[in-house]
Amino acid sequence: PLVGGRMASTLGHGREEGEVRCSRTPRFLGLDVPGYSLKPIQRYEERSIHLWGDEEVEERWDPIKLGLAYIDLTPSCDLPLQVAMCFINSALWMWRALQLLGDNCGGDGWFDDYIFEDIWSAPQEAKRVALQYSLKRTIFELVDYAAMMAESQ
Repeated sequence: PLVGGRMASTLGHGREEGEVRCSRTPRFLGLDVPGYSLKPIQRYEERSIHLWGDEEVEERWDPIKLGLAYIDLTPSCDLPLQVAMCFINSALWMWRALQLLGDNCGGDGWFDDYIFEDIWSAPQEAKRVALQYSLKRTIFELVDYAAMMAESQ
């Protein structure tokens, strides 16, 4: 099997671990707000990570869906800090997807789910470039929104 990367480690399917290290543990677990129950948010986050956050199992690996799940959490947030945290976590998962597409190293079984019918007939490499561009724009927007929320506090 391949051995490489910073720590000379590979995943079960032979792909090196990426430089982007998204947390596989819930982020809202330690956040406590007096008079407000975060249990529904915590359960949603744990379930999302269980469904789409296992890089070892191709059927349960979709970093874009996991990033979108964090955006779906924002209506449940009461504090700007919680919304900013959702945006940053979403950006991290989108960055992981971008890294996988850029390295062309596998782990992108989810790729075809995000190609719109307008470019179905395009060559595979053009589809990759289009999705990479979309992910970069999304990441920049998410980080920008999170920064604006942090500045307004």
